[in-house]
Amino acid sequence: MEQLEKKKYLFENSVFLDKDFVLIKGLKKGIVKNYYIEHSEDSTFGICTSGMAEMFINKKHLFIKKQDLMITPPGANVEIINMSQDFDGCLIATSEKFSREVVFQSIPQLINLIIYVTEKMIIHLENSKYNFLINYFNFLWTFLEQKETIFMKEAIRHLITAISFWFYSLLHLDVNENIKGKTRQDEIVEHFLMNASIHFREHRRVNYYAGIQCITPKHLSLVTRQITGKTATQWINTLLIMEAKSQLEHSTKTVQQIAMDLNFTNQSFFGKFFKRITKMNPTEYREAKKE
Repeated sequence: MEQLEKKKYLFENSVFLDKDFVLIKGLKKGIVKNYYIEHSEDSTFGICTSGMAEMFINKKHLFIKKQDLMITPPGANVEIINMSQDFDGCLIATSEKFSREVVFQSIPQLINLIIYVTEKMIIHLENSKYNFLINYFNFLWTFLEQKETIFMKEAIRHLITAISFWFYSLLHLDVNENIKGKTRQDEIVEHFLMNASIHFREHRRVNYYAGIQCITPKHLSLVTRQITGKTATQWINTLLIMEAKSQLEHSTKTVQQIAMDLNFTNQSFFGKFFKRITKMNPTEYREAKKE
């Protein structure tokens, strides 16, 4: 929650619960213009209540309009580049710790949800579902405005767990998959994707993530490929490239500074890595995006 806590002043209508949860009731134009969440460990979900916004989420060019639901996984880069004059919405962000303890322990077949959200992220809601979610946001806002009690955190945990199941049911219907019990392979990949989305800047080796789960790197890569179609290394590289592209396009950092941010030994090593995957070196990519 560090990023949103630092930028708390950007939001006129927001309620925080320690460092683990924030509800933002207004996302009006001018308050979040060109807002860029960098190195965020938060999970977010929000609803557009009016107008339209143009944004990049993990390098995907997306548009959000009234009655659109947006869900972003931990570690996502969100770049809002344009808004209509009447844009507004509500947003909830939860810390990585809160998400793990409350959401990810409850939802069956979480791996399906992670992959689906990573690919789609914005879903248009029909009237009844939109109205339900708006009522939920309003209730949660009223609840959070009450004087905090010793039971406040537990109450919030249960309210977020409840809406998480609602989201899962919504997405389950959309992808038309059968709900089934979570397998050991699913759990392995879920833990890997969650840890990689947060720690990929510091840890690029598969053996780090395998060690967390006390399994071999070979087994982790095999299971990850079976479940997602990508190896563990490919997932880590994807996250690194998305972050590198975002910084090259939207920051004034030098290539050397970006290489240091992503924990590469030197600029040359970073440049070779970037070119191997994108077919351009970092400077070429930055110049191409300016044209």
